[in-house]
Amino acid sequence: SSNGTGITNLVQWNAGETNFTQTTPANFVGVLVGSSVYNSNVGEYYSRVLVEENDNYVSKMFRFNTSTTTINLTDVTSVYNGSAEVDMQTGLLYSYDGDLDNNLYLNQYNPVTQTSTNLGYYNFPTDVIYFPDGSAYDSDNGIYYFINQDENGKNLVKNVITNNAFTYTSIPITGTSIMGNIGLEYSMMQDKLFAIYPEYNSTTGTVIMRIGQINPNTGA
Repeated sequence: SSNGTGITNLVQWNAGETNFTQTTPANFVGVLVGSSVYNSNVGEYYSRVLVEENDNYVSKMFRFNTSTTTINLTDVTSVYNGSAEVDMQTGLLYSYDGDLDNNLYLNQYNPVTQTSTNLGYYNFPTDVIYFPDGSAYDSDNGIYYFINQDENGKNLVKNVITNNAFTYTSIPITGTSIMGNIGLEYSMMQDKLFAIYPEYNSTTGTVIMRIGQINPNTGA
């Protein structure tokens, strides 16, 4: 929750209800979009936040234990603010990020050692755009997905991670015209990749939200 100038509380509530079930005081300048993940195996919530220190805004990794309601802040370098996901098998966090020269790479964060590792760089054109909520993770197979967009349309970037290394393929998304942002989630039970996205109706001049399913191998 916010007072209009910063983040004042971390809140928990049941979907569909208007009252918070838990409120924990926080003092942040802001939260980076798409950086929040929850590891239900250990009951910990992570997010990249901005705090004010000595009149400067500093990026931190925010770690909240929902059982003990304890808060931990760790210094992290966040240049690009890529969409984050947690591996439910290992507890490691993954996101795409950028170095100070704006080169994009896959970042691995270990919440136990509180360290980040650059697993390798991507080779995308400089005019490619990204979507901060457009990512998902398949914990059974160690595959991190995210969406980018080039001059030909949106692509599903499939990253197969093994032994702290990865290979990636960029798969064009076909079958529908997706405008604006897109959000991804991976169903471990169904082994399917789902998406939510806006669709513009030129006849009525209105926008509706669609729930779709993306084939992770073909992009259909």
